[in-house]
Amino acid sequence: MADGSEVVEIEAWANDGDLHAVQLKTAKRGSHWVRFTSGAGLSLIAALRRLIASSPLGTLTLTVTASQASARADERKAIVIQTQELGPIALELSEEAIAILQKQLAQLQAMQHPQSSH
Repeated sequence: MADGSEVVEIEAWANDGDLHAVQLKTAKRGSHWVRFTSGAGLSLIAALRRLIASSPLGTLTLTVTASQASARADERKAIVIQTQELGPIALELSEEAIAILQKQLAQLQAMQHPQSSH
């Protein structure tokens, strides 16, 4: 990709031990696998987060495909959401945050299923 080809698609990704691999499709040269060490992968993620934060959208929208509640022996609680775009993301939640989310989820349910006034 030293020819300056534009990456037009991410075709696949995989983990191979401590390495993370991404298959990139370029406009001029087809597909290429790029492997990152854990440290380089984390640096790339941080750079992409900064790029997203500075974009006109400002917010990353993710499609949640599944979720699971999780509690640890030390009483810390989290919800693990599976996203179409980024895979699994664990969100550690305080009791206050859980209450806020419950209220917001109830508001979303009310928006999806408006009550008829008969």
